[in-house]
Amino acid sequence: LVVQYVNPEDTRKLENIPIQVNTIDSVPAGEGLVLVTDYKKAMTITYTASRDVIAMLNVDNITAYVDLSSATKSGEYSFPVKVDTGGQNISIVDQSIKEAVLKFEKSITAQVKVNVTAEGSVPDGYVKNDPICNPTYLNIEGPESKVSKIVSAEVVVPEKSFTETNVYTCEYKFVDAEGNVVTKDYITADFETVNVTVTVLKTKTLPITATIVNSS
Repeated sequence: LVVQYVNPEDTRKLENIPIQVNTIDSVPAGEGLVLVTDYKKAMTITYTASRDVIAMLNVDNITAYVDLSSATKSGEYSFPVKVDTGGQNISIVDQSIKEAVLKFEKSITAQVKVNVTAEGSVPDGYVKNDPICNPTYLNIEGPESKVSKIVSAEVVVPEKSFTETNVYTCEYKFVDAEGNVVTKDYITADFETVNVTVTVLKTKTLPITATIVNSS
């Protein structure tokens, strides 16, 4: 009876609501920008609602998200954090995080060569050919400040001894002109791994005979 007829409003809190940063089909994505800030935060909201609404509240329908509509060029922005109540009849009176500081950069593409190293030994009487990599080039995309530094993708075959021909699935590392590793953060490539074929062949010793012709 109290809930149905008196039904006063009450103030409650919801904690640990993750803040979503969705760049797909966003304004910055349309401008060719890529997010270069790792943003993973949750917040607390304070809301008021009548007790019958509180009793039936679906917490999973309440989401927090960053409004990215103001990002049209490279730079650091302070975006408003908004709350979607999922159509439920509640009023947000406070939230612990009101703004999110994020940085966007111009996204560029590049093609880099894959270099393979297979330093393992082979048994006596065998020899290994130069490794063959597939693919030999990677198409990458990411922030200009990182992609512009990358000169190649380096692969090391994790084998100390090669006894037969084999195909290895290997991960790669991006490196700059000085050989320093460039992390893969915010960079996408058309292949996550590469296949390296190392051919091992048996050697054979042949006698050499000389025949002298047209001699005086």
